[in-house]
Amino acid sequence: MAVLGAFGAVGVIFGVFLIIYGKIKKKKYRGGLIALVSLVVFIFAIALTPNEEANTNADETDAYKVSPGEITNEKLLISLAVRAETIIEKYDKIDNVSVKTENITAEKLNDMKDNETGEIYKNIYHVSGQYSWQEKRYDFELEISFDENDVESSGKIIMYASNMPGGDRIQANRSPVK
Repeated sequence: MAVLGAFGAVGVIFGVFLIIYGKIKKKKYRGGLIALVSLVVFIFAIALTPNEEANTNADETDAYKVSPGEITNEKLLISLAVRAETIIEKYDKIDNVSVKTENITAEKLNDMKDNETGEIYKNIYHVSGQYSWQEKRYDFELEISFDENDVESSGKIIMYASNMPGGDRIQANRSPVK
């Protein structure tokens, strides 16, 4: 499509040149027709060119992922990393935790049901990896069920574990929703 667009653009310029040249020489060179056809070709090429942003991953935005699977959107990973820092600090009872996106993996999970209460967990995001605290690294794993499919919304921690000694552990007894 880029080649077709380039030919269209060159054709428009050439057509305008022929119009001007024809006026000077007082002859008809059909520059207007060439310019018009080339303009149509150029517009056609632009219309058929795929929108790269829309095709990169329509399943993910900066705030949520539509279907279950691995999260690749960098801004969404950053939001989850910031959320993880807050959760880690709360449950491991420490401050100044650092979670970097290159040290974590994240995915959206299918809805689940709490086997004890019957509560349905929706919009579940699973984040695992490592965090840094006082120049040491610790492994962690967490799952959050967000009220809305937006990682900036409020949510409920349904699973948290880390290898930090003395930290709290959470594990809801859950199973897939049928």
